[in-house]
Amino acid sequence: MDNYEIKPADNGQPLTKQMIWERKLLDFSLRNNLINIRFGKRVLQLNIKPSELEDRIYDGETLQLDCENTVCDTETELQTALKFIYRTSRTAMEENGANSLFLALGTLQWYETPKNEKARLAPILLLPVEIIRKGGKIGYVIRGRDEDIILNITLIEFLKQQFKIDISNMNPLPKDEKGVDVPAVFETLRQHVASQQGWEVQENSMLGIFSFNKFVMWNDIHTNADKLKGNVILASLMENRITWEDQTPDADARQADKTWEPAQFSIPLDVDSSQLEAVIESGEGKSFILHGPPGTGKSQTITNMIANALYRGKRVLFVAEKMAALHVVQKRLTRIGLDPFCLELHSNKVTKTHFLSQMQQALDAIHILPPEEYDTISSQLFQRRQELIRYMEALHRPQANGYSLYDCITRYLSIDGEEMPVDASQFTSITREQTAGIREKLMELDTIFQISGHPSQHPLEGLEPLNATQESTRQLKDTLQQFRQQLQEHATLQHFTSQTTELLEKQPTEQPEWINRLKTDNDTSWMLTDLNNQLQKEWERLQAKWFLPKFFGKRNFIKQYQQRQENASQALNRTYTQLQGMAHIQLPEDASVAAIISDIDRWLENLHSLRDWHQWCIRKHALEEQDLSPVIKHLIDNQLTAKQTTDAFFKGLYHQWAMQTVDSDESLRMFNGLIFEELIQKYKQLTADFQELTKKELYCRLASRIPSLTIEAAASSEMGILKRNITNGGRGTSIRKLIDQIPTLLPKLCPCMLMSPISVAQYIDLDTDKFDIVIFDEASQMPTSEAVGAIARGKSLIVVGDPKQMPPTSFFASVQVDEEEAQYDDLESILDDCIALSIPSRYLTWHYRSKHESLIAFSNSEYYEGKLHTFPSVDDRLSKVSLVKVDGTYDKGKSRCNREEAEAIVHEIIRRLQSADDAGKSIGVVSFSQVQQHLIEDILLEELGNHPELEQKAFQCEEPIFVKNLENVQGDERDIILFSIGYGPDEEGRVSMNFGPLNNQGGERRLNVAVSRARYEMMIFSTLRAEQIDLRRSQAKGVEGLKKFLEFAEKGNRALPVIPNGSENEQTIVNHIAEELRRQNFEVDTWVGRSCFKIDLAVLHPQHPEQYLLGILCDGKNYYETKTTRDREIVQPNVLRSLDWNLMRIWSVDWFENKDKVIARILERLQQLLKGEEESEAEAAAKPTITFNVAQETAVVHNNNREKEYQFAQLPKVKGNPTLDKALAQPSRIRKQLQDILEVEQPATHNLLCKRIAELWGIRVSPRLQAAVDDALIGSYIDMTDPDVQAYWRTKEASLDYPYYRTNSNRDVSDIPLIEIMNAVRYAVEQQVSIPQADLLRSATRLLGFARKGASIESQISRAIQKLISNGVLVENDGIITSGEK
Repeated sequence: MDNYEIKPADNGQPLTKQMIWERKLLDFSLRNNLINIRFGKRVLQLNIKPSELEDRIYDGETLQLDCENTVCDTETELQTALKFIYRTSRTAMEENGANSLFLALGTLQWYETPKNEKARLAPILLLPVEIIRKGGKIGYVIRGRDEDIILNITLIEFLKQQFKIDISNMNPLPKDEKGVDVPAVFETLRQHVASQQGWEVQENSMLGIFSFNKFVMWNDIHTNADKLKGNVILASLMENRITWEDQTPDADARQADKTWEPAQFSIPLDVDSSQLEAVIESGEGKSFILHGPPGTGKSQTITNMIANALYRGKRVLFVAEKMAALHVVQKRLTRIGLDPFCLELHSNKVTKTHFLSQMQQALDAIHILPPEEYDTISSQLFQRRQELIRYMEALHRPQANGYSLYDCITRYLSIDGEEMPVDASQFTSITREQTAGIREKLMELDTIFQISGHPSQHPLEGLEPLNATQESTRQLKDTLQQFRQQLQEHATLQHFTSQTTELLEKQPTEQPEWINRLKTDNDTSWMLTDLNNQLQKEWERLQAKWFLPKFFGKRNFIKQYQQRQENASQALNRTYTQLQGMAHIQLPEDASVAAIISDIDRWLENLHSLRDWHQWCIRKHALEEQDLSPVIKHLIDNQLTAKQTTDAFFKGLYHQWAMQTVDSDESLRMFNGLIFEELIQKYKQLTADFQELTKKELYCRLASRIPSLTIEAAASSEMGILKRNITNGGRGTSIRKLIDQIPTLLPKLCPCMLMSPISVAQYIDLDTDKFDIVIFDEASQMPTSEAVGAIARGKSLIVVGDPKQMPPTSFFASVQVDEEEAQYDDLESILDDCIALSIPSRYLTWHYRSKHESLIAFSNSEYYEGKLHTFPSVDDRLSKVSLVKVDGTYDKGKSRCNREEAEAIVHEIIRRLQSADDAGKSIGVVSFSQVQQHLIEDILLEELGNHPELEQKAFQCEEPIFVKNLENVQGDERDIILFSIGYGPDEEGRVSMNFGPLNNQGGERRLNVAVSRARYEMMIFSTLRAEQIDLRRSQAKGVEGLKKFLEFAEKGNRALPVIPNGSENEQTIVNHIAEELRRQNFEVDTWVGRSCFKIDLAVLHPQHPEQYLLGILCDGKNYYETKTTRDREIVQPNVLRSLDWNLMRIWSVDWFENKDKVIARILERLQQLLKGEEESEAEAAAKPTITFNVAQETAVVHNNNREKEYQFAQLPKVKGNPTLDKALAQPSRIRKQLQDILEVEQPATHNLLCKRIAELWGIRVSPRLQAAVDDALIGSYIDMTDPDVQAYWRTKEASLDYPYYRTNSNRDVSDIPLIEIMNAVRYAVEQQVSIPQADLLRSATRLLGFARKGASIESQISRAIQKLISNGVLVENDGIITSGEK
């Protein structure tokens, strides 16, 4: 079977990527039925002569097959065969983008070797047809497609490579009056194979599935192998490393939102920030991977990327293998008015008629005026956007302390209790880390208090030791005792002094201040009585002496007393100083001796607890060093715990910081929520209007590039070639040839092309100008070998896909039906190879498809780690995923299907088609196997036969019912998806762990695709139960996923892990609002949603508790982290409104300043909703006041804007009898005449000016007059475009960018400035797009007003052409002139 597979040459060369790609595309094995027909389900033999069959199809006859014109014995056998062919061809068309159904006319019987006895058959001619399913008894009919009959090119290449038989002389095929001369083809082939023993041409016919599209792609990359290496992307794939240096900076949507005006991009459709970054980078020419999980807006992003690229003058090639994927993008392009400029050449519908009709549509594109207000509204929108950003940034911008205003507000609100007065100016330079450190130090005091007791009640209060060792404690005790003794002595002396007037008058003044503050009072319990009595007695004794002894005795006593008092004071101060070295002593301001001694006694009695007390002292000192003495005082004075103190301090601090921030920023100081919402509404309105203007501006730019056809098209110009083919229907030419003939015109008409990989290979020459951007959609399903050709035709590459979705598979090439036995070979995709190459990646993360969050919850949790931003529904408490348990049997040994499930699904379809509630909702069915798919289809068609009124509702609608399987459902979506698991217990109750493709590697990717197709509802019909899947018997990820999916369908969200809510501080405002609303008897839920995106708070409807009445969004962390204003104010609210949410915004500053007013607004809104009132204008989505519809635009009437009527200067002739001498005698008069002539007739050649002066003076042109004219022209600007024939202007400014040529001047060609001739040539090329030089000479001659082309005229126009070529304005290639401007 594999004798003829392509293998690397046995020449010692290594296997290259090029060889691998070619091997995957060119199949010369006997498995290929283009080489070796295997009769069976895919091929139906006919009893009709090939030539007759070809003539009947050529005449447009619809062919109905029966048992007479086929080899089928019974009608049942025939219908079974036709049904299989119908289904297979339909699937191949949908999946591969190419027709694979042909009538094979004639076969070549050949042998592998002369000795081989087994004959092989290969079709010779292939006539493209389609099979149509008719109702009733007619069944299926065959009719021709609007495509040419083709030779089996795979067979031709096979004969050339394997048998050296060259049959290239049959291109083109011989013709007769009814298309191809079939007998002549057979005869030619007979002649070429006559030398081969046993070979013969058989004149037979058959209907079958034949696919040669891979051969076309092989031929493309094989013949252009050397050119592929010139593409940097392909070179990187070949070398397994990136070979180019990407200089394009990564796009940042947040930065773009702040700094770039809207007019810098063209984004005609809604866009979120992740999409915006992809659009920006694509417009800059960056190559990247765009990861697009299910429902994340890939098609919309692609549409915006295409629009923005076209806006920037780029060309785009969009490639999708499945027509469904391409059709979605095409519909969006049509919706924004770009369909005339987008050429769709997807291979499954390409005909010359189709192609030429699109060309005509492009030529007919209406030229309109650009929107005058485009730039103005762009500026206004940018200004509004910046105002909204200013508030958001002011609210969330960290201040010098590390906290934003929002941080301060939420933290302030999160703290219960009273706040402590705080002087915030003391904390202006503190950092966030330091703040956290303070909080930690304060909070740990409660632990310290458990050890030491609260400081306000501690007996050691006022004594703060610096150390708590045993030795230091002993020394402190001794010192305290000494200090007490000395204090008593000093105080006793002081007391004695106060009682003696003479002593009091002589008090020592030099003593420490603290000693001076010591007071004695009536309490003398501290007094040293013995000392006091001794002094008293001594003084009384002296008082009793007579005068002279008394005088000298007192003086001596006083002197001694003063010395003693001074010594006591010094000793006391020394001890006090010594004491301060051991502890901080806190003496009262009005210290009395009694109080101090009392404190000392208290301290001495409690020194045993000094070590524990020291724990507090250390921390107190540390806090005081951080200027937190007021906090310590607040703690002690109010006898608070550390937590109470911490809360009070930080509540006060956050409050003051918040006030400071508000006062320092005008956008915050003047903030009011109602005014801000009005600003948001203006922004939304401007955005809606600008989006419409963007469509108009883009259309206008693209239409302006299409030639206006103000002159007759030359037959040999590209315009002439296209118009001729449109007129004659492309007779005698092919699409490829026609495209090759208009390489310059086609990009102007259709700068965007939408194609399949095969159509790229078929129609686009690799040597033509490269597309600026190549975009692949559904790249996870596209083998690299099939993508190579398209990549080679571009400069940059954008690969759009999802590595967690379907890989490329050999499923559709398999002739087997039994999925359990078939081994599908998952191939390498271009997406996988680009990821392996580490090409930069972008990620789309916002999910839009599912209109209920439960529909995507499983996929998001299981395959995307919860990273998709999905949006909750207003009925989020319910689930739209349901499990229908079917009491069925999996017929494992025979049909391998589950009839009970199939019948249950068909019953559900019929019920929904008949239900008014489901009117307008589309339905899709997904089975886990192909045989189950076919069974459901058969039962459905049979049932619809009993309800003919439902058949039109089922299939004749915008989204008809589909029945597909895991392998081919990617790219499709419907409102309601019905699953048939199919597998389950067999008749004996045994459950096999073989679930077809789910068991293979990549099975989980198939499951992910299948479970993410629904928009509104998903029902799983299953005989199989989750608990019946034994994961010990299967390690396949797909099987594990199936078990989890069934659990989810049965249990709902309980089967999924919980995604955490916001931080505690983030919840503060939300919780406060919730508490207030609960007090008003409303039931509320907070943080509603199953992904990272949440509705902050949702109020339940009192009468309908399964639904929410109002959703409240705050401006917290999620608001700030949303990258763009559009995301915050348009995209998110619009998506939520589409899910039936009523929304309201709560602004933090409003809540901070007046929460009662905010609550009143919420309650008012709730009452309005309960009364059924509509959304306010501020809350509703904006509708554009400007709309763009090209049919309603005023068409611009195009005239030749480069042609002008020649204007003659009307000057009076010189009167009298003028002569040359008189003229020469008046140089100033000649100068004035020349100036007047140039003012009207500029530019003018020197010779023409001489003629004009001669006419005015009535004299002949002579050398003397020419010299006088030369002198008079000094000061005029000379145009040096033509050094040989100078042209004069009044000023240089007048000559700049002169675009015209002038007619009806009766000038000789030598008197026409070269710039005018160049402008005429340039205009001719613009109109003809591309034209042979000979035809350009004739066209320019007519434009300049000459009836025929003489030698001098040809010479001047040729000079103009060469000048334009040398300036790069025109380009010449093999005698063809085109514009050099892109």
